[in-house]
Amino acid sequence: YFEKFMGKKPKIVKDFLENSRIKLVFLPTCSPNLNLIEPIWKLFKKNVLYNKHHETLSQFRDSTIKFFQNIGQYANEISAIMEGGFQSL
Repeated sequence: YFEKFMGKKPKIVKDFLENSRIKLVFLPTCSPNLNLIEPIWKLFKKNVLYNKHHETLSQFRDSTIKFFQNIGQYANEISAIMEGGFQSL
């Protein structure tokens, strides 16, 4: 997989990564429980998408921005997600 990914990058990027201290770590495909952002997206979808109707793209955009501007109100849910470590979705 790494070679497939790197094959799509320009030579300058390949050279930089080979000579840098950056270590790329790829998550296995179809493993959302290993990616800690996935529960945040699940929370986002629960609060912005599911059972919600947005008449316009602008309304959807506003709801999205409002969710992230007020992410602190979900602190308990986010803490529970993060403290639980990896989880099945």
